[in-house]
Amino acid sequence: IKPIPGVIRPCIPTLVPKEKGGLGILLDVGANADCKSDVLAQFGLLGSLLAEHVYHIASPRVALLNIGEEEKKGDLLRQSTYELMKEQTQYRFVGNVEGRDLFNEKADVMVCDGFTGNVALKSMEGTAKLIRHFLEIEFRAGIYRRLAGLVAWPVLKSLGRRLDPRRYNGASLVGLN
Repeated sequence: IKPIPGVIRPCIPTLVPKEKGGLGILLDVGANADCKSDVLAQFGLLGSLLAEHVYHIASPRVALLNIGEEEKKGDLLRQSTYELMKEQTQYRFVGNVEGRDLFNEKADVMVCDGFTGNVALKSMEGTAKLIRHFLEIEFRAGIYRRLAGLVAWPVLKSLGRRLDPRRYNGASLVGLN
């Protein structure tokens, strides 16, 4: 399988739930552990096209995942990528976002290298499992908490479905013929 002509490297996107409903796209989450700024800037275009044409998000907001929101934050790769993304005209670049912004409404598409994206993805999965584990412990700690757990069961079941990683993860590659 070859890349679409003009695509430097394909990438792996994943969907993330948003606070107000809907979905966001995080890419790359594992195909390219080491990237150059032109590759990351192109991921912005691939993610924007995916958001618009597959998930029907009109004029998707594309951001660079970084360690701060300010333009000059991050290592040299993120700083040079920011400059490339800011100057392009093919998609709506809205600046940097931090890890805490993955689930809010600041951006529809969040761009990062595959190493960072995979760490973020696995951290999200681990956090969801940890919260579930802690809830199970708390709802088993005594008769009154067990009763509270029974009352809360429909809400917890719905929340579990909403946060189930199988609902969001996949192994699609964007940018291939």
